[in-house]
Amino acid sequence: MGGLSRVSAGRIDTFTQLSSGLSNDVVYGVAVRDDYVWTATAAGASRLNTRTGQWALFNERNTPMYEIWTYSVSPGADKVYYAVWGAGLLEYDVKTERWKDYNDPDGETEIVLLKDQGLIHEITTSVSYVDKIVWVATYFGASRYDGRNWHNFLTKDSGLPSNFMSFIKGVDANRAWFCTDKGLAYYDGTNWAVYRPALDSHRPEMLVRDSDGNTSNVPVKTAPAHNYTLGIDFQGDDVWVATAEGLSHGIRQKASSEVAQAVNTKNSDPHK
Repeated sequence: MGGLSRVSAGRIDTFTQLSSGLSNDVVYGVAVRDDYVWTATAAGASRLNTRTGQWALFNERNTPMYEIWTYSVSPGADKVYYAVWGAGLLEYDVKTERWKDYNDPDGETEIVLLKDQGLIHEITTSVSYVDKIVWVATYFGASRYDGRNWHNFLTKDSGLPSNFMSFIKGVDANRAWFCTDKGLAYYDGTNWAVYRPALDSHRPEMLVRDSDGNTSNVPVKTAPAHNYTLGIDFQGDDVWVATAEGLSHGIRQKASSEVAQAVNTKNSDPHK
């Protein structure tokens, strides 16, 4: 709510709408790629060139976005993608410096009429660009785009515990994590795993769904702090999960099957 801050060598510098070229002080997302800092704000997107100190602003006047509430940004070497809340997905071509938008071919309807024909919904909340694959989270399902073809994920035909998603994190072209309001989901390209406190007993559970739609419950002793997950990041076998009741740390256990790797988690409590 107060702009963008940079922490370096113990010093904190703050950039605001009045003191810099930041589009708005409400910043939802930030990402760094090479010499550029990309931001997603409530009034469009901004890009800072750290070498020259120059800012570039992107909004409805110089891009196809018809809503300017940018929620998330994911830059790559060739493309930069923005999740625009209520206006779908926005793509920036680094080479041509041109913008392109992707929208739900059904319009803003909660009913999926054209499966895999495009972005699943206009209300996008998160985007992750990795290995030239775009993973998109929305309030009504998730989408995967390889530059030519779309694939949509819904609870009725996947292992997603809910279509309502706050965040998505691609591992590579085939694997991704999904933060939903009913648990943390992992997809390895074929099978699914869901980690959460059970919705009824609140005991830790891990649900696995194979490619044939068969589901099973894998015994686990730990789970993320809450089934409402808001963000995830990882390094190696360490997984960090933001939830509605604090931060959880998971360590993936080695196993023969990708999704059979149970995650031991613990809540990060600053008082312990």
